[in-house]
Amino acid sequence: METAKTMMSTALVATLLFLSVATNAYGFIGGGESWVGIDRPAVIRVKGKVFCTNCDVNQVRKAQPQTPRLYQLTYQQGRAVMQVEWVSNPGRWNRVVWPARVWLRGTDTLLAKLAAEENLRKEVEITGILSNSRTFDIAEVTING
Repeated sequence: METAKTMMSTALVATLLFLSVATNAYGFIGGGESWVGIDRPAVIRVKGKVFCTNCDVNQVRKAQPQTPRLYQLTYQQGRAVMQVEWVSNPGRWNRVVWPARVWLRGTDTLLAKLAAEENLRKEVEITGILSNSRTFDIAEVTING
């Protein structure tokens, strides 16, 4: 009888220890960008040049077929085409933003800064959160040059 109690106690302790470890362990995929089974939104920085506003990415590709990495940025007030030269998290960007179109969401001030005529063809850096729905919530737009 005493042996059965010891075995039951040992089994109970082992089960509780296993459950404790299993429920408190988190798995990461892609360098901490994703939890197992759940993609978390990630802060992304994108650098490039806005080619045009109120234009279509296909029009720009026809006019400039040698220009790589063109993306259409669509927002409530219009759209723009940007040549993306650098992304802080290229794995996530390439996985989420395909085809090469992304929806921008941000304040009118940030979107106006991005689409301003005087900022065309200048280096632009956009910082925001990219969700799995291909929506890029803009937090900051910086014009360099």
